[in-house]
Amino acid sequence: MDENSHFEFDPLAPPLATSAVEFCRKMEVNEKFYGVLIVTGETILLIVLSHIFHLFLHRLGQPSAVSQMLAGVLVGKSVLGRIMAFFHINGPGGDEDHLSSMASVGRMLFMFLIGLELDFPFLRSNLRRAAAISYSGASICSAVAICSTPLVYNLTSSGGSKALFALTLALILSNTASPLVIRVATELKLTMTESGRLLVAAALVNDMSCLLFIAFISVLIPTGSKETGSTIVNKMLSIFMSLCLITIIASAVRLGVRLLDRRSEQRRNTRDIEVVGILIAMIVLSTASELLGYSSSMTSFLLGALFPRSGPTTRTTMGSLSYYVNHLVLPVYFGHAGFQTDLAELRHRPVALAVSSLVFLSIAGKVGGSVLGARLLKISFKDGVVFGLLLNVKGHVDLITISLANKYRIWSKRTYNVLLITVLLSNMLVGPAAAFFVRRERKAQRHRSMGLEWLTLDSELRLLAGVHRPQDAPTILNLLEISGGSNVRSPLAAYLLHLRQLTGRLTTAMLYHQRVDGHEIDPAGDEIHRAADTFADQTGIAVRQITAVSAHETMHRDVCNAAQDVRASLIILPFHRRQRIDGRMAAGDDGIRAINRRTLRYAPCTVGILVDRGLSCKELHQVAAIFFGGPDDRDAVAYGARLAVHPSVSVTVIRFVEAGGRSLAGLAPAVKEEEVALAVGEAAEADEEFMADVYQRFVVSGLVAYDERAVGGAVETVEALRAMEGVYSLYVVGRGRRRGAAARLTAGMEEWEECPELGSIGDLLASSDFMRKGTVLVLQQHRLVTGGSGGGRLEFEVEEEERLIRLRK
Repeated sequence: MDENSHFEFDPLAPPLATSAVEFCRKMEVNEKFYGVLIVTGETILLIVLSHIFHLFLHRLGQPSAVSQMLAGVLVGKSVLGRIMAFFHINGPGGDEDHLSSMASVGRMLFMFLIGLELDFPFLRSNLRRAAAISYSGASICSAVAICSTPLVYNLTSSGGSKALFALTLALILSNTASPLVIRVATELKLTMTESGRLLVAAALVNDMSCLLFIAFISVLIPTGSKETGSTIVNKMLSIFMSLCLITIIASAVRLGVRLLDRRSEQRRNTRDIEVVGILIAMIVLSTASELLGYSSSMTSFLLGALFPRSGPTTRTTMGSLSYYVNHLVLPVYFGHAGFQTDLAELRHRPVALAVSSLVFLSIAGKVGGSVLGARLLKISFKDGVVFGLLLNVKGHVDLITISLANKYRIWSKRTYNVLLITVLLSNMLVGPAAAFFVRRERKAQRHRSMGLEWLTLDSELRLLAGVHRPQDAPTILNLLEISGGSNVRSPLAAYLLHLRQLTGRLTTAMLYHQRVDGHEIDPAGDEIHRAADTFADQTGIAVRQITAVSAHETMHRDVCNAAQDVRASLIILPFHRRQRIDGRMAAGDDGIRAINRRTLRYAPCTVGILVDRGLSCKELHQVAAIFFGGPDDRDAVAYGARLAVHPSVSVTVIRFVEAGGRSLAGLAPAVKEEEVALAVGEAAEADEEFMADVYQRFVVSGLVAYDERAVGGAVETVEALRAMEGVYSLYVVGRGRRRGAAARLTAGMEEWEECPELGSIGDLLASSDFMRKGTVLVLQQHRLVTGGSGGGRLEFEVEEEERLIRLRK
């Protein structure tokens, strides 16, 4: 090549490389234009290959980040970079520099999205626990790094100070990449659980602590007056100025978002141009803070965390950003880590030994420290192992640390490559390992009963409420408000699911925070979203809104899938009939009724059918939790006890007991007497233990009132229920599945059921001929019955089959 050529290439590059570069020189291709073409091609390859890899690897339980890193390895120095000349441009105009810039912008967008989705109240209330998990793992990793410094130092022939080498190595091994942790945890659906959110909080605490430590170290270590002319005072001043700028701009952004929300008050979403303006402002501010000496990642994260939590602007920004970030930005961001790693260095035995040692020690240190912290917080051993694996994920902070150490010549070029390979291999190992443990635990949980009776009062209630029409929203939202969200003793995670019937060219999909059909006007959806936004502003309870669009025949799948995605403990769906002005129930929608029946059959958690007769948010609610016996009634009482925590709710547990002695008469003659006695005995024992626990915990303390009604049969039961009309504003009752004495108290009532999905008691209370005042919530507990070769079946399926057989006879 002549001396005027802009291209430099490795003299050991293959003939194809030389031919391509010579061709570009002869065609007089401009270097910058050529660089743009190269970066564009690499970006397209990263995105396409990551999606292709994930298409196969996700079947093996691997998170998408692993596929994206593998794509980066294939496109980068390890494979294609050694074959094609297009990946041999060196110097400041090289493709790697351009990809680094793109990855930096992608990291800003991703951290901004994390800030938008951050559960800030949870982080604030669990900061101590998160710090305990984070710092326990970091402490052990730091000790391991210091002890292994002589080995790594000698294997990589590093120069410079051993003390600085040990300090930098400790920082790298103890750090956690919160963006990657959040991404993997989201794909494993851990962020919907309390332990998963504690994991995310621990990752954020670790990441922010490491960034602060790096900033502190960079201030103390001078870069030389000849290079930048900076001093410690100037650096501190720059960081202080950037923090002040972030605070001022964040306040201005909040004010601007409020103004946009008022302009978009009659719409569900803001305009796309406004969202683009918000993102551009975020990127400009984050870049400015980077120039002032503060981390652009933390700037974008803080801007997202300080963003308003509700309103059309926030909803549109999250909906628009999440799709592009997950499908376009993250493949470039995570692929860049694999792109700059040269795995060919592993052919050298000292490098391979150093990498394997660091990977093993890093994983062992994180897992050991996290398990220790989990034991101190009384968290299970399995959760501690998952915490340790995912907190060992490395990312941008490690790359920054490695680059700074290389700049200050703390170690050699070989050490630089060793640590890059260590970061990559750690990420590729811990993600699949954590996925294995999580999925194994989930398979075990499929054979466990999931009910509200086992949910402690201070545990989070994850409630998924479905609405079909705007008229369903007021009562549903008022029920959410009294379900414990206003009291830290009984936390609530509320999700509002708008169920819209498939029409025209709509396709069945779960559209989180998005328009249902492009620019189609959806007045019903707009009204529901405005009601939810107003509710969130007035009560302070964050309501995450979801839209499901499908045919009535398959809509129950959307409900069940959404419940699994958000790890719901309770699903509440509106009854297919609505009350008219005269108090009677209008003719219902058979499609909605079919959805309710199928959801009862396939739901992964407790399901409630809400018969809406109005539930005001201003009055003092009198709630009756009716108990006969059985798992459904136990869930009804458990939910009633949770409602009692709210200051505007007064709950009375009304237990119906048999006036006479217990007898086995009247049960199905086809069942053997000893089997019946065993089943009845177990059911009665479970009911007695449950009610004794409720009495000691809630009745004795005065939180819940208790009333016992002795009845001799179904006729007296009906009379006692009729006497409650007008006394209570909400009745919570179980769907059925009663045995023994509880079954005798309602014997024969099922023959008059008009809506079997409500059960005999729920159907009676929902009847206009029986009662016209008081909303009714009928609960069915999720329970699996195992037996025979057929595996597990829902118990109410067996009950329904027996009922149909009796009716045929």
